[in-house]
Amino acid sequence: MRVVIVERPAMRAAVIRSELGGEGTRRAWRGVQALLNGHPAVANAEYGLVFIPEWQWADGVRELWTGVEITDAGALPDGVETIAIPPRKYAKLTIRGNSGAMEDGYAFLAKWFERTGIARDADEGSFGFEANRLKPVDPFAIPRSEIAWFDYDIYAPIKDGDALDPDPHPRVESIALAAEPARRIVGVERFVAQGDGENAAEAIPAIREQFLRLSEGWAGTGGREAEFGLFTYAPPFGPDQSFLYLAGVEIPADDEGPIPAGMTARTIPAGEFAAVTYRGPLAEIGQARGFYHGSWRGQSGFEAIDDYEYERYGDLYLGADDAESVVELRFPVVRGARPERPMPPACSRE
Repeated sequence: MRVVIVERPAMRAAVIRSELGGEGTRRAWRGVQALLNGHPAVANAEYGLVFIPEWQWADGVRELWTGVEITDAGALPDGVETIAIPPRKYAKLTIRGNSGAMEDGYAFLAKWFERTGIARDADEGSFGFEANRLKPVDPFAIPRSEIAWFDYDIYAPIKDGDALDPDPHPRVESIALAAEPARRIVGVERFVAQGDGENAAEAIPAIREQFLRLSEGWAGTGGREAEFGLFTYAPPFGPDQSFLYLAGVEIPADDEGPIPAGMTARTIPAGEFAAVTYRGPLAEIGQARGFYHGSWRGQSGFEAIDDYEYERYGDLYLGADDAESVVELRFPVVRGARPERPMPPACSRE
């Protein structure tokens, strides 16, 4: 998990109040949908918002405001009220997972405030909120006792936030250590001469497009579903370095069939990785690498292995330009000093 400081503009919302509790929130959401679904004043139908009156924390939060962001409060139906949220800074934490992850997230956020000494704004009139993604699963449509997956952002208002700079990597949701199994990746591989001036931002989409053409009817079947992007480097590692890039899919261990013509198979070894979760358009994925190399690396007690890294595009990847697309990045690491490793390189070609 990772808390980031973000600055948000002013916002208006149309809401219905309810008593604290999952079922009360769902009744309020149904009321909002009945009154505002398809209404021209709705600014963002991709999120359901739950506002928390921060001043109630002292005695226990008793009610919530559930609703949607709106552009104009002038022509709304009876049954909803409006609230105006001023521009301000928040501590943002993304929750992805089951109810255990949700509980862990709230505890993590509370400890973050305590550890950093940053104050949460609990003054009268201060609102925090949860921004619940309604796709691919609408959490309000599932009874609280039955819901098994959450995907939402917590925005906790910061007191006296003017003195704090926004996070330079706001789209990096989390970083953690992960033990990953060996993976066999099959796809289209090409050398990208970035060091000689080739534009990687243009080359990589072209390689992925070539893979999609060659793999039509093959990828997406037989367990070949999640897409991968594998970068292989020749040391010494540095900025604007040339690399091999393989766009492909993971092949199940028991898949012994032939691979399509024009493709290459590589094996990523099992090991420990810095697992970075990025959410946003691919054009800004450099934030994830900037965070890993600029903030985490060198301060974690782990030594980086710079021979390779990879990206995984799973079920939550929604397309290159979608601001809600999730990409999982993996950077190989070892504890302490890096051991001597014989050739061949970490990612072996079959």
